[in-house]
Amino acid sequence: MTDNTFTYDELIDLPIDAVWSAMKRTSELDVLGGQQVIERDSDADWTCRTDERNTSRCHADYDEPSRTVTVTIASTAKRVKDTTTIEARAEGDGTRVAVTAVIRGGAVVSAMLKLIGRAGVQSVNRRIVANIATLARGGATHTMTEEEISAAAGDRLDALRERSGRR
Repeated sequence: MTDNTFTYDELIDLPIDAVWSAMKRTSELDVLGGQQVIERDSDADWTCRTDERNTSRCHADYDEPSRTVTVTIASTAKRVKDTTTIEARAEGDGTRVAVTAVIRGGAVVSAMLKLIGRAGVQSVNRRIVANIATLARGGATHTMTEEEISAAAGDRLDALRERSGRR
């Protein structure tokens, strides 16, 4: 098995208490990038539809002293669990939010990650940070569409098609 780690961080102009409150509404953050929530037991436990046959069960653990949320993702399509860790720390008048996605798997997962590239995964991480900021400001979150994910991965897909002569 291979661990593929992707980290994105951004400074947002909000106080850490507001950011931490928003982070605890984890089921609303679009942690899985466009996957529809089909069952929400709580902000810490929910299920998303991965595709027609598979689902992903998500569980969030909260560490109040370190202002960290760790989401464990168990997919019916994989034997191993992925994780997404969201950390907040005060920085000046704002809060630095770091999102680290660890995607585990063998050859199929590695091939999928080569297709969507770092940009595709990072677009999901950026969306998580944007949703935290939106919730902290009292707004409604946004779930990524297939078009948004494809656009983020599009440059990578175009380059792969060009190299293989399939343009």
